Amino acid sequence: MNTNNWNASSVMVYLGVARLKDFIRQIRNCKTLAEERAVISKESAAIRTFFKENSANADLRHVHVAKLLYIHMLGFQAHFGQVESVKLVASPRFTDKRLGYLAVMLLLDENQEVLTLVTNSLQNDLNHPNIYVIGLALSALGNIASPAMLRDLHDEVIRLLSWPNSYIRKKAALCAIQVVKKCPELAPSFIQPSKAFINERNHGALLTGLELITELCRIGLSGTDEDAADYLDDCRRNMIAPLLRHLKGLVTAGYSPDHDVSGITDPFLQCSVLKLLRVLGTSHPPTSELINDVLTQVATSTDSTKNVGNAILYETVLTILEIPADPTLRVVAINILGKFLANRDNNVRYVALQTLNKTVLVDRSANAIQRHRSTILDCLRDPDISIRKRALELSFALITPQNIRLMIRELLNFLETRDPDDPAQPSDSSFKPGMVTNICNAADKFAPNRRWHIDTIIRVMRIAGNYVREDAVSSFVRLVANTPELHGYTVSRLYSAMIQDDGIKQEGLVQAGLWMLGEFGDVLVRGDVGEVVGEDAIAPSEDHVLDVIENALATYAIDTSNTPTTTVKEYALTALAKLAVRFADSPSIVKRIRKMVTKNEASLDVEIQQRASEYMHVLELDDSIRHKVLDRIPVLEMKQDDRPVFGQPGDDDIENMPDRNGRNSQAAVSHTNAVESESLLDLDASGPNKAADARRKDARAVDLLEDIFGSGGDSQPKSAPPAKPGNPLDDILGDGSGHSDSKIAQANGSSGRESGGAPTLLEFLSTSSPPGTKDSIQSSQKVTSPTTGSNQTTPSIEAYNNNGLTISLQASKPAGQPEFVLLQATFNNSNFDEDITDVSLSVAVPKTQKIQIKPIENSTVAAMCAVRQQMRIHNPQQSPLRLRLRISYTQGGQQVQEIKDFSGFPNNFR
Repeated sequence: MNTNNWNASSVMVYLGVARLKDFIRQIRNCKTLAEERAVISKESAAIRTFFKENSANADLRHVHVAKLLYIHMLGFQAHFGQVESVKLVASPRFTDKRLGYLAVMLLLDENQEVLTLVTNSLQNDLNHPNIYVIGLALSALGNIASPAMLRDLHDEVIRLLSWPNSYIRKKAALCAIQVVKKCPELAPSFIQPSKAFINERNHGALLTGLELITELCRIGLSGTDEDAADYLDDCRRNMIAPLLRHLKGLVTAGYSPDHDVSGITDPFLQCSVLKLLRVLGTSHPPTSELINDVLTQVATSTDSTKNVGNAILYETVLTILEIPADPTLRVVAINILGKFLANRDNNVRYVALQTLNKTVLVDRSANAIQRHRSTILDCLRDPDISIRKRALELSFALITPQNIRLMIRELLNFLETRDPDDPAQPSDSSFKPGMVTNICNAADKFAPNRRWHIDTIIRVMRIAGNYVREDAVSSFVRLVANTPELHGYTVSRLYSAMIQDDGIKQEGLVQAGLWMLGEFGDVLVRGDVGEVVGEDAIAPSEDHVLDVIENALATYAIDTSNTPTTTVKEYALTALAKLAVRFADSPSIVKRIRKMVTKNEASLDVEIQQRASEYMHVLELDDSIRHKVLDRIPVLEMKQDDRPVFGQPGDDDIENMPDRNGRNSQAAVSHTNAVESESLLDLDASGPNKAADARRKDARAVDLLEDIFGSGGDSQPKSAPPAKPGNPLDDILGDGSGHSDSKIAQANGSSGRESGGAPTLLEFLSTSSPPGTKDSIQSSQKVTSPTTGSNQTTPSIEAYNNNGLTISLQASKPAGQPEFVLLQATFNNSNFDEDITDVSLSVAVPKTQKIQIKPIENSTVAAMCAVRQQMRIHNPQQSPLRLRLRISYTQGGQQVQEIKDFSGFPNNFR
């Protein structure tokens, strides 16, 4: 024991100060949480007293700071030791400095003012003759330094990048990476020193140097810094050969005891080289051609039986999929991921499913991925819930018109799976909302025929009817209404499902069944149900049909807890009113119907009460009027549904896309331009945003009947206010004519109904149209994908990714119009069981450009689905595209609003 330690121990004994070991022993001997808190409170008070009364005693400062760090690790307050930690950093002894830097990195962060006290000590230690002191200073600087400190001390870091000792070069490179990340404007200062690392012989320094080069190249790839972009081009010219030489040497090297990890030479360095090659090869075919052979060698020669080998193979796969690699090489990468799916390690399977999920969005019909479909479906039975979740996402993404029957059958089997520990409860109930929505969307998109489509939706409703969204029920109603030959078949299937055990408890099934009974109950009673065999071939009496409706009314009564809504009762009352006409030949049945409706005139719910009263009034009308009001719905015109599924773009026409209310697209475009322009002039202003939101809501207020069924009449207003000349917003979004206000008036026009007149129930019934189809029966015109008819197209580039919402931009130029750029923004919701609502995107461009923004397809992005928004930029000077994006949405009840600057399009795309 040296003299210093002896003196410190003597002082501790004299002052009655507990050593760190003794303090830890006291904590471990505590039997209750309260006892532990008491010990910590007592020791914290002693430490505070020491700092206050004996702060000049440097011999014991490190002991108290060490105990304070242990208290901090246990989750208790330790902020009162920050200044003492700074004093330890300034100590000349290495042991004190080591503990002081550790305490500073744990107790401080870059936002605290106390950190400025460390600046001078860092400056001195970066010039210290002891390399380990320099290493401590570099570690602290990279971890907790604020941007201001980094700007002051980055010259010292640059100097140390060329230090003769490899240990210092390694530490300096690690610190430089953090400097570049926190202060991208300092990146050009590190370009020249980083070039020397490509020929580094020490593996540790080479590894950190390659990470620094990778970070600089990423900045160049983003296009935010011209010097970094030039550096990226220089790396592509001069660094590919040395990198390939390093990688080949590592792959073919024999046993190296200094770098061997489970029989593989330096897997960390191999992964770092592959990352840099991935950045250099992104969107650069010449570089990709040079590295294809080496990637093939790594993919085929790396041992996949060990975890380190899997790590290298994973980086290889990411590199192949990121660069424009040879198609054969991409197949090799997909096959490697397929092998990962058969691995026993859950982590390996998880990353394989995650990577395949990203890959399939690019090409869902790729045969290489489809070949592993059975293995992916097997993952649905994995005990690990995270594996099942990723496998489920991938299974939906793999659905194509060719495999729709097989995939939906497997997914329905998974949806129906019961928990082996509790057979009464279905397993994975948290998955059901997203699963039900995606199965319905897939059936809408890829159904081979309508009968299969109807059977699939009915089975979904039987299994998980409580998770079926209202728009899915509406879409199903529209489908059946437009398939006259299957009316009897469908009503029979639904009736059979409702009378089975627990069938009446599936709300979506009950809603669809009640609507079908109201429209086609007479067809069911007559037995005209088509080719229905087995237990579904049922021809009930009128009383049996009413028994089912009465059971639904009782099950979903207001005073029960089965459902928080009265939607089912509304459907039931409508069905009863219509059945009074269908069963008019049976007075006893009509009398029973009247009694059931009358009972609800005293309902506690105002909507039910009013509906029952008005239905009774309708039933008392003249027979001819009653039959006309409650007649069977006509066959509706079936329109193409362009709803996107799983982010798959459609073949739509950008110039004819209607707004969400089915109005003329030109009026909608003008309205959107004028509204968005107010907020784009000042993205941070709150006043204009509120005005724009109010006008947007007014523009979307339309006649209920026109919104549901489309009157086909002129939607222009009877009179429009005159245009205001000289609108200052036109230099950004307008056409230079100053007609923005008149176009807003067109978009806000009514359809013949006075603004304050809501349709009555009698008017609603007189349309003889199905209830509940407001959100699903809309005028849907085709919208062109930006890639259609274009000479030049960029790949889809990620512009925003947060909270599960990803916004990707794809740009293209129309043939023969180089001054125009078409943009498609795709909003992908990667959350499996949570919708994102109130989604809106505002875009601002430089004054030399003009932008037109079409309405977003749907302001709600369902779980694991996507929506799109089309834009057109007029760029007469063909200057570089720079966008400012304001993204706002609601997730989990929280409003999120962010502003992002985006300039990630290729430099040659203008």
